[in-house]
Amino acid sequence: MKHAREALIRDLAGDLKPVRRPGSTALSLLSWCVIAGLYSVAIVLVTGRLRDNSLAELLDAPAYTLEFLVAMGVIGLFARAALRTAIPDDRTWLRSMIAPLLALGAWLALIAWGLAVESAIPPSTLGKRAHCFLEAVFFGVPSFALLLWYARGLLPLRPRVTAGLAGAAAAALPAMLMQLACMYEPLHTLIYHLSPIGIFALLGVLIGPKVLARRGVVPRRRSAAIH
Repeated sequence: MKHAREALIRDLAGDLKPVRRPGSTALSLLSWCVIAGLYSVAIVLVTGRLRDNSLAELLDAPAYTLEFLVAMGVIGLFARAALRTAIPDDRTWLRSMIAPLLALGAWLALIAWGLAVESAIPPSTLGKRAHCFLEAVFFGVPSFALLLWYARGLLPLRPRVTAGLAGAAAAALPAMLMQLACMYEPLHTLIYHLSPIGIFALLGVLIGPKVLARRGVVPRRRSAAIH
């Protein structure tokens, strides 16, 4: 039995073939940001328009500009983490989540500061979209699917983590744009613009094992002499 097991191990080892190591995620990340960004901007403009003076406010209100820049960081960091966790390495998945979660925490803190102390710009119902929550949800679906497609092309061994991060990245993109297109009011932002981030992250955790599953390799038949 011992010799048969050793022969089996040698046979299996002899069948090992080199595989191409997944490369850098920089190109995938860049292409996702460009494609998802252009799509999101286009769909927001097609379904309405930006809030009057929203772009001018980015230049005139430093706190508002900071919110926007932090939101961009949230999108990039979550998307990068989603792709990085799809590549097997010796890092724990918790380590990959530190930077994006800190960025998201900073974004939430800025909005909360505006709610409790002083808003980045004067709150107003100007530009209010009647269905901004649903728009933020549906606008994020194609970006979510695209990022999952990129991740599936790698080797996602932790599909729940990868898909959860991808969902957060995809939902953060329309959330950021709603800050320019919809009314600005901190409580409204938290409830209607940013809550889809948590919804998409949870959805990713639930569907990750299904959508990121890779078809296993069927081993070829071996001689019965080694069993």
